Amino acid sequence: MQGLRRKAQSLGVVFVQDRVTGIDVADRAVQTVRLNDGGRIAGSIFVNAAGAWAAQVCEMAHMPLPISPMRRFEHYFTCGNPLEALPYVKDLDRLAFRSEGKGYSGGLVDGNEPRGFNFDIDHDYFERAVWPALAHRFPPLESARCHRTWSGLYEQCELDGNPIIGNWRGHLDNFFVIAGFSGHGMMHAPAAGRGLAELIVDGAFQTLDLSRLDYGRIERGEPYAERGIL
Repeated sequence: MQGLRRKAQSLGVVFVQDRVTGIDVADRAVQTVRLNDGGRIAGSIFVNAAGAWAAQVCEMAHMPLPISPMRRFEHYFTCGNPLEALPYVKDLDRLAFRSEGKGYSGGLVDGNEPRGFNFDIDHDYFERAVWPALAHRFPPLESARCHRTWSGLYEQCELDGNPIIGNWRGHLDNFFVIAGFSGHGMMHAPAAGRGLAELIVDGAFQTLDLSRLDYGRIERGEPYAERGIL
């Protein structure tokens, strides 16, 4: 990510660290965005890649977006019993972890977690939910010991758990959204970013057809269920 940032800067991209507080819309297009420091940025194309905050940004432009912040925990744990290094492991109940250093990093997603910007840590969650799942799948991990827990946010797409990539055609033609990856954003970012760039520059996807992920399905209320990953 840092490499991409440096390359973009070498090509003339300017990064502004600020918060968008308002969006000015006229003639079916976003004209400017207002910043917390009082400044404004005008442009011909705008992209909302605000993750868990994407719906809040869209709301400024009166664009509905079914994306909610959903807290989840990540844990670093070790195993007291001999256990070889493992590849990335994920099961049907959303237990996922991978080898990291002398231990493992992962967790168990709770899809029923109340939505909201909550970063509080439940220090009992590992013993209550993650440890039983680990011990069930890998008996040697009955001796698992959690050393650290931290929290973060999924940008949960409430319609179908899949990303939203595209614009609100006929309403805000120059305002594009790329958000709602529901936990898979970092993995999908290079391909999704390329796809959106093609959509903006060429008017259509070129490398991969991502049209099933466009904003139109949100308007129609048609979920696009992913069958290959959880």
